[in-house]
Amino acid sequence: MKTGHFARSARAAIIVAGAGMLVAAIASQASGSSPTDRDPQRVTAIGQSAALDVVMKAVETSSQNGAARTPAIAASPPATVSDPVDGAMSRYYEVKGVGFSARVDTHYGSILTLLVPDNLPTGQGAKGISPEAAKKIAADYLEANGIPTAGLAPNVVSVNKGPGLDTYRVVWSRRVHGVLMPEERLVELDAATGAVFRLHDLRRTAADPREPTVSEETAASSARALVGAAAARVESSDLAVRVDPDGTEHVVWTIELSEETDQPWDHAYIVDVDAYTGVAAVVATT
Repeated sequence: MKTGHFARSARAAIIVAGAGMLVAAIASQASGSSPTDRDPQRVTAIGQSAALDVVMKAVETSSQNGAARTPAIAASPPATVSDPVDGAMSRYYEVKGVGFSARVDTHYGSILTLLVPDNLPTGQGAKGISPEAAKKIAADYLEANGIPTAGLAPNVVSVNKGPGLDTYRVVWSRRVHGVLMPEERLVELDAATGAVFRLHDLRRTAADPREPTVSEETAASSARALVGAAAARVESSDLAVRVDPDGTEHVVWTIELSEETDQPWDHAYIVDVDAYTGVAAVVATT
């Protein structure tokens, strides 16, 4: 099974733009309301002020100078908090201010995404932090912000973004029968300074799935057959819970294929294959 966090995130976004929007449009026409209104985990339970408070604390604790930056942030133009926005798996507020941008789940109050550009690696420092130290920094950061990790297994990945641009990505996740569940904590930090510049806190309650009956190999074959590219390479694959806009859960193999062409670029396909029925659907092509 070949996959990566970035690839999963990209595929989730594509799914929303593809099959998810089609399902939403059909259901909306039938019911006269948005299908997302039928998802109980999109019910707004926290207000905009609380969302801003959660983000400000996460910014303050993101590095040794995080708290020192707070007065400057407070003196800057006020941060803005949007009205609720529907995303792939949740409804969220967009929170933007000087030195940070974030999305906060309107139901759970968790920070779906946070980016603090001031903490990004500059390429000036050596990689002085070990993977074990990075895991502790990330765990302490989550604890300081009241973000639970019980039942989730941590994994540390070293990432190089260029000369001197080393980071650690620490991810807590959970799988059931190999199926990636929609619960994830991700902390990415500068490997030289330990400053946290990225946070993801995805919380969604989903039923534990039964063991899939469609294998990865069968799913890949179905994906190739669907797009008519028998020789296409499997670039990545993963088995995960996908959630429709109305909250309905599916377990799918997401297969990313590429096919060589006589052009300067390859054809690429992303195909979802139901892990129980084997039904395949193209969710994106390039």
